Amino acid sequence: MSELLVVSGLIAVVVLRNTPRLRRASPLFIGIMLVGALIALPAPLIAYLEVDSVAVCMIGVTMWHFGFILTFGSLFIKTYRVRMIFGSSVKKLRKGIKCSDRLDNTRV
Repeated sequence: MSELLVVSGLIAVVVLRNTPRLRRASPLFIGIMLVGALIALPAPLIAYLEVDSVAVCMIGVTMWHFGFILTFGSLFIKTYRVRMIFGSSVKKLRKGIKCSDRLDNTRV
């Protein structure tokens, strides 16, 4: 059921990627996060298969870790990108304010 939700979200991102709201949300990063979720979702099912094989166990663990890296790595990069874009303007604003320009808000 959750795989269907992720696939429908991925289709919606591909179809609506040129709308202004989705373009501001970085559809590339959203798509990478959804692909990571799609890879990580079947990992618990593979881990609990009744197969005594090291390869099957390793596939489940690898899928889980790879999906986690794609999902949260993309989220961290997206957050870092926003910080770099908007953080530089905050630093410029702070450099323009001198200590003598600030109001003294201390109360006795």
